[in-house]
Amino acid sequence: MVLIYVGIDVAKDKHDCCILGDSGTCLRESFSFSNDKEGFSKLIAAISAVSGKSADSSQIRTGLEATGHYSANLVAFLRSSGFQPVVFNPLRVKLYRQAISLRRTKTDKADAKCIAGILMSEVSSPVTVSYQIQELKSLTRHRHRLVAICSRSKVSMSRMVDLLFPELPSLGLRTGQASTLALMAELPGADMIAACRIDRLTNILRYASKGRYGREKAEAIKSMAKKGV
Repeated sequence: MVLIYVGIDVAKDKHDCCILGDSGTCLRESFSFSNDKEGFSKLIAAISAVSGKSADSSQIRTGLEATGHYSANLVAFLRSSGFQPVVFNPLRVKLYRQAISLRRTKTDKADAKCIAGILMSEVSSPVTVSYQIQELKSLTRHRHRLVAICSRSKVSMSRMVDLLFPELPSLGLRTGQASTLALMAELPGADMIAACRIDRLTNILRYASKGRYGREKAEAIKSMAKKGV
């Protein structure tokens, strides 16, 4: 049976913790600990002090609010120490805080006690954000960043092609395809393409397109380059 509820409010450099007993009594007033090894050891010492040597991790529930990467190290540390921390959706914490208090004041120490209270009131079916969901959110944000980088790069490449060889797209070569990228990387400009040997130009296109383009396409590009502005 769970006897102790440890609520932790996570921040960047330090965290606040409050420990409640089964009846809601405050076993340890809210205290702060640093977001490092020394601070984590202070947390474990505080839990041990109120639980006693006879208590095991199954009698202790720990919980915190989902705060992105700021809580990652703490969650990993708690798991390695034998606990199963519950990571709450921030909206759930906000609604619970509003339900138990009419005051709009918000402090880290009050939030720590609030999270401990949620743990105590939702022993059977807590509304949580799982570790896997947190990882998926992180991966999704990273994917969005990569997509944005690719989009900006394509726009930049298109602008450069318009400046250096504006007639190139009329030959059926799209700005972002491998053949165009390889061609412009080797020969960045219509004048350089016009002066290039046909065998070298053919090899660049054939290798980049995996055999799709050959000498015929190379001759068309070279001819267009000679006529271009």
